[in-house]
Amino acid sequence: MKKKNTECIFCLKDDFSLNKVKQDQILLRDDEFSVFFDINPASEYHLLVIPNVHM
Repeated sequence: MKKKNTECIFCLKDDFSLNKVKQDQILLRDDEFSVFFDINPASEYHLLVIPNVHM
């Protein structure tokens, strides 16, 4: 597993965690990626697709 990046908002446990995302907002989660609705959407279907490990 790769080291977490301290400048990446998706790697910082205090600022972001998929565990904090409401389960009904997560559309897909597999071993590599997670897809969920943005908490501050710019459009009706504004989705975030992020890797589960920092790249």
